[in-house]
Amino acid sequence: MVAMTRSRIGLVVLLVACELFGLGAAQWFFRVFRITVPAAVITDFSRFSAHAMYLLNGALLGLVLFVWCLGVLAIAPAFRSGPKPGERG
Repeated sequence: MVAMTRSRIGLVVLLVACELFGLGAAQWFFRVFRITVPAAVITDFSRFSAHAMYLLNGALLGLVLFVWCLGVLAIAPAFRSGPKPGERG
């Protein structure tokens, strides 16, 4: 069994939060799509497939956000200032 350290738990929480954000954005934009496109010009299959594509793109958005956040976490130490002269760290 893999030990869950604080950093791994933090990464899992970050992944879940990014995916929830991406899927929430997908639902939001699908809602806009439903309001914008008249019911007379779209079939149930088209609506279902559009919803599936919005969810897939939302999941990909969440993954991109997660990778972006990992990149930020990786380069953040380079921008931290060191201890001031005379201070003990």
